[in-house]
Amino acid sequence: MRPKGILEVNIGIIGSGNMGSALIKGMLKAKLISKKNIFAADLDILKLKKIKKETDINITDSNEKLIKSCGIIIIAVKPQTIDIVLNDFKQNTHKKIVISIVAGITTNYIEKKMENKNISIIRVMPNTPALIGEGMIAISSGRWTSSNDLNLANKIFSSVGKVVYIKEKLMNAVTAVSGSGPAYLFYFIEALREGAYKAGLSKDIADILVKQTIYGASKMVVSLKDDPITLRQQVTSPGGTTMAAIKVFENKRFKEIIKYAISSAKNRAKELTK
Repeated sequence: MRPKGILEVNIGIIGSGNMGSALIKGMLKAKLISKKNIFAADLDILKLKKIKKETDINITDSNEKLIKSCGIIIIAVKPQTIDIVLNDFKQNTHKKIVISIVAGITTNYIEKKMENKNISIIRVMPNTPALIGEGMIAISSGRWTSSNDLNLANKIFSSVGKVVYIKEKLMNAVTAVSGSGPAYLFYFIEALREGAYKAGLSKDIADILVKQTIYGASKMVVSLKDDPITLRQQVTSPGGTTMAAIKVFENKRFKEIIKYAISSAKNRAKELTK
């Protein structure tokens, strides 16, 4: 007998790379579905063997076999291979829910490739913290997606992070903020660490200081009701050391640089969209 709450459907993941593997492990950890009801397909046999060894799910090197066996199919491949994957669906689209996490690919594009067969297409933009169960995931629906379909997608992706629903026209903005956002933070951490080295701290001590500072500050933003402006002001005493650093940020127009970077990322996402 199935534990209460487990999905009564087979779920297939086409592409067993980092994000595909994270979803498989997240669903199993959340007890959302039995390993017997998860299928993974990939052209890379070594990746399939690895995920099989780690989770004991079903694996296949045939997308068509996976599609026939599953009611929900998650496409987690590189954008340049999306057309090959969509061709594998052929006539196997009846009552299927297709979830795409392929960057830049719209629901309308997939619908047209499938010749508008009234199939439920859901577009999802996760980010890399999903690999540790702390992702930020945006979901938007296609033309024939029902509220029940969206609820299923929510359950699946909530196993690897926090989910929000958005209109698809906002996906490029989401890509620029949360999709690419972890890289911005990693870049800032690089700079903070290099500044610590320059200030005379050893690499070991600098790494501990920087990592815990970023972790603690991030947790405060998430856990406390105060907004980031208030939290910053609480640390920044007039004429103090923090104020000296903030003045440099302001003089160098740090906020404007960040805003411009996000705008550039959004524009590039628009260029890559199809």
